[in-house]
Amino acid sequence: MDEDEKFVELPQKYRKCSSGGDVLIYQDEEYVVGFWVKRGFLDNGFKMFVYTSANSSSDVEQMIAACVWSGYEIHSEQIEKGWYYIYATDKNDH
Repeated sequence: MDEDEKFVELPQKYRKCSSGGDVLIYQDEEYVVGFWVKRGFLDNGFKMFVYTSANSSSDVEQMIAACVWSGYEIHSEQIEKGWYYIYATDKNDH
C-alpha cells in the first residue's frame, strides 16, 4: 500500500461505525473514505459505504480496486451525491 492509500483506526467511541474499527482512506486527484460493512477473507468479498469527491461510479470503483486485492470485481450503487454502496466479489465466482 502506498502513501495515498491507508487504513486509519477510528477512535474507540467511533469504531462501531466501520467493521474492524478502521476506515479506508485513498487520496489522489480525488479522495475516498470507506466504511466497512462486511469484511471477508480474500476470496469472500466485502461490502462498504464510501464517501468520495469522484464524479462517477466507475471512478469510485477504480479507486477502491487500487486499494484492495486484485482478485475482486468491484461493483457500486450510488446512494446520493458523493455516497456509494460498494460490494466486491471474487472474479473467479463467475
